[in-house]
Amino acid sequence: MNDLLLMQIILGDIAVNKNYGIVMKKWRELFNITQSDVAKELNIKQSVISDYENNRRNSPGIEFLRNYVKALIKVGREEHKKEYEGIKNNLGIKNIANKLFAGEFMKELTTKQVLNRLKAVQIVSQPEQAKFKNYLFLSDRITSILMKQPTYKLLKNLKSKEGTIYVFSNVKTGKIPLITLKILSKLNRIQMPKLVIFQSDNLKLSGFARRTAKTNNITIGVTKEDNNTIKSLLNVNARNTINV
Repeated sequence: MNDLLLMQIILGDIAVNKNYGIVMKKWRELFNITQSDVAKELNIKQSVISDYENNRRNSPGIEFLRNYVKALIKVGREEHKKEYEGIKNNLGIKNIANKLFAGEFMKELTTKQVLNRLKAVQIVSQPEQAKFKNYLFLSDRITSILMKQPTYKLLKNLKSKEGTIYVFSNVKTGKIPLITLKILSKLNRIQMPKLVIFQSDNLKLSGFARRTAKTNNITIGVTKEDNNTIKSLLNVNARNTINV
């Protein structure tokens, strides 16, 4: 994939979304580029980038967006080559949907029941004990690929529902899963999930993930069970277990 096509995909993704600021921020963070890096490349104040990303200004217009995306690609190519190449590679991957594992429990489960079932330890707790009917399991590879797709594909494949448990595998810091859920909730205009489970042998929870969880009343649990075991445990007394 050449840079022109990459620019067209990112620019189109931003332009078609009413919440353009969220999508601008999504792509910047995927490139692992700071607001100050973009501002420096565009020769503008960092506050301008911040205002647009947080929808504090009117639509920036196509010319500004074009320059913004060009800056992301240029800085990414020159200073963040790993992220730059990863985005280009993952944009070409198709048929992601059939790798998502989802289902519905026969009866609602409490936070405690879910944690016990998945043999998970609670590391961020909230006083509210929610109940859950649905689950969605995402491998680390699938999460990474989905985030690098145009946002409408992310929304199409991850239909966020109330009372859904999100389980992410092979989590290192929790940052990418929480960014994914934040984008979903804002674009769908619904609350963040109340329970997120990380499969990890050596989790080092990032400050961003911890703050996001506490701010949004999310309970985070960690399990060391392998992916196949987790899927089997989720399947107990569940129905309509599907790949979505």
